[in-house]
Order: sequence, then C-alpha cells, then structure tokens
Amino acid sequence: MHRTVLVTVALILFLFGLGGCSSGVNNENITAPALSQPEDRGVTGSTRALWGFYDVTFNPSLLDFEIKPVRSASFQANVTRFLQPPALPTNLLSIQLDLGLSDIPNGLVVCDVTVRHPFVGIKKWRGFDVMGIVMGDGSDVGFSSTDLWPNPGELRLLNADGYTRWWNPAEFTTLGTIFGYTEGTFAQDGWYASGTINGYKYFADSLDAGSPFEDLDLDTRGTFSVDPGINARRYELQFPMSSTGIPDFHFNYAITASYYAPIHDNDPDYPVDVFPLSANLAESFMIKITDAGSTAFWENVTTYGGDLKLDIEVFDWGLSEASEPGDEILSISAGGDVLSSWTTHLWNDLVTEPGSSEYSQIIHMQFTDLNLTGVDGQEILLMVDSTDPATYAPDIPGITGFDYPPNALAASIIYEAQIANIGPKDNQPPDVGVIDGPDYLFLGED
Repeated sequence: MHRTVLVTVALILFLFGLGGCSSGVNNENITAPALSQPEDRGVTGSTRALWGFYDVTFNPSLLDFEIKPVRSASFQANVTRFLQPPALPTNLLSIQLDLGLSDIPNGLVVCDVTVRHPFVGIKKWRGFDVMGIVMGDGSDVGFSSTDLWPNPGELRLLNADGYTRWWNPAEFTTLGTIFGYTEGTFAQDGWYASGTINGYKYFADSLDAGSPFEDLDLDTRGTFSVDPGINARRYELQFPMSSTGIPDFHFNYAITASYYAPIHDNDPDYPVDVFPLSANLAESFMIKITDAGSTAFWENVTTYGGDLKLDIEVFDWGLSEASEPGDEILSISAGGDVLSSWTTHLWNDLVTEPGSSEYSQIIHMQFTDLNLTGVDGQEILLMVDSTDPATYAPDIPGITGFDYPPNALAASIIYEAQIANIGPKDNQPPDVGVIDGPDYLFLGED
C-alpha cells in the first residue's frame, strides 16, 4: 500500500540549559508558558516536515520555563488545495515538570508534555500517529555505520514508545527548506544531536499521559482528533553527566504527525473510518517484545551464557489490507553489544503467525552466543524496514535537491534483555521458564 501525501503538524527544537536544583522544593509541578505557533507551515509527500524551531530554557531557581521562537520553516512547494491549513492557533505546546519524581542534580527529568491540535475544531484535519521525538547524541552503531543510537551513558528517553529516524539533524540537513534543519539565532551556537535513531512518545486520544503504549485502542488507529484536540504524554528523560559531574541537558525535539484527506465528506463529523489507511504511518507503528523462556544468565566476567528466546509482535497499519505481510514489512534486523553479530532476515522468509490484531504479525527469535557484561543494561536494537514506501524521500512531483537519510524507512525498538543472576547447575540451564510452542528462528550460531 503506497502512501502519497502526509501533512506535518509540528514543531520543535528544544535546547535545555539547566543548572543546579533549588533546595526545599518537592512534589510540585511547574508549568511552561504556552508556545506561540510559527507563521509558516508545510507539507510533504511520504515524509514529514518541520514547522519551526524553538529554544527552551529551564531556570531551576525560578522554577520556570522560557520558550523562544528560533525560526519558522520555509519551503518551496505547491500544496494541494485540500492540504492547505487554516490560520494557526496559539498554545500548541506546554510542559509540566514533576519535581517529586525528577532528580535534577543527577540528570533525571520527569515531565508531562501537552500537545494541542493545530486545527482545533476543524474536524476534517484529524491527525494520526503523532510522535514527540527526543534527539540526543548516539555512539552505538547499528546495522549500518549511519545507525547511531544512544548508549546507556547518553541521553535516554527511559520510557520510549519506540525509536525513529525522523528529523534527526545529522541526516535531515538541507538548509532553507522544511526538509532540514537550520541553526537559529537563539539556539546554542553549533550544537546538534548526533544520534540518528531516537526515542519518541506517541500521542493519541486513547492514551493518557502515563498510559503504556500497549493500551492504544487500535480501533481508533492512533488518531489525534480536533475535539478537544489536546493530548499529553509523560517523558522520563535521563540526561548524561559531564566530566565535572553536572548533567548536560541539551537535546533536540520534534513533533510530527501523519495526514491524508478523507475519502468523502458525507459525514460532517469526519470519524476515523472516513480516512484511508494512507493517513497513518507507512512504517510499523509499534513493536512489542515478550520474553518466551530465555536461559541467559550472568554470574561474573568469566561465567555467563544461555540463550535469549523472544516473541516479537510487529504492528503495521497496512497489514490489515496487505495480501501478505511482505507487502508491508520488508525485513527485520537485530543487533547490539549483547549479540555476536548483526543479522537481517526478509519478512517473507520468516515463519510468522497472526498477532493479537489485524494489524500485527508475530515472529519467534532465539539468540545464541551472547556477549553478556552483567544482569542489567543488556540491550538489543531491533529495526523493522518498510516495503513500500522504502525511503524517507517525499513523494511530491518536482521536489528534488534536498537531503534525507539514505536508509530504508524503518521503525525501531531498544529491548533490555532479561538476564538471570545464577548460572547453570550440573550443566543444566537456569530455571527461568520453559515455553512449549512454535519453532524459533535461531540467531548467532555458526
């Protein structure tokens, strides 16, 4: 299924500059000022566009946020009539810091980000798959040299709903267009996040601020409606510590959404079902991983072993219409320091089974020959590539000459493996569970 037109609904470059935390403040919420909307806006074909950039500063002494416009986006494209948005409202974004759960001196910031639909009340402009992406530096290398994801010592969105390439400033670099970044007057001179695979939170009507992503009501297709047009998600951000023991609070941030014109105008309320699946993300929107009886263990640097046995459920809106899963999902890749090597398998070559919904498929993977370094923090990066479209390039005739990632359109997740802290006894694996079920794809064997 080919997506042809998506409209962007958003924003933002965050450059946090935090100092020490003032004493004597506990269990209070600090709300950021409302964010004024930039004047310009843009649309893309099969990708997203950025409206503008902002500089955000938190003053822990005053317990206040200051949000400054950096620049508006500029673009050179003729936009189809039905995609031209009306006048833009204000108060698009607000931030509420939870001091009771945050540990600012040690770099932990917990906050609720509230996003308001830019076209409140105009029901035809219902959005889908809204993501708020946090971008920091990335040093761990994925399947290709350009797959840079954050190691545990770098900025982490601890409760990420998923990971994406969208809008990372290392690859969307075309200047002067809505398809890239341009350093603004108020931004910190010369600082951009180096990571290309970054965590995000997913904003939808069926999710509360603290809801787990798995609670998403799939019948609503991840919609962000215009009435009331307000959704919030909780961010748990762990910032890296500098060599002087002070947290480094810089990051880039973007909010993006998908859109396609409704199929017809017969229903003035424009419910979800009058919008085609083209209104949703082309790539997978959720990846769920369940441990299925792993035997991996670690006692010390010389005594570790076992296997990881995982059930992986991949959700893609297009699976409900595809004649076979490979029409939507091209391949799945897995790797990380825990695994002996990176592996990629074409989806149609795998044995899959129907998932928990019409939008998902399940595969079973078993990883052997593990490189464990402890019980905690043993991570795997999984990347699911899209079949069609397979690129981040916009699908608008005549739009050429801008930069976008050369990689396939993909969705990713970082999974922390469950590792037992006791080793085998009498040459038997540790008792961490046994699963009877389908055959598993073994990875890591010679």
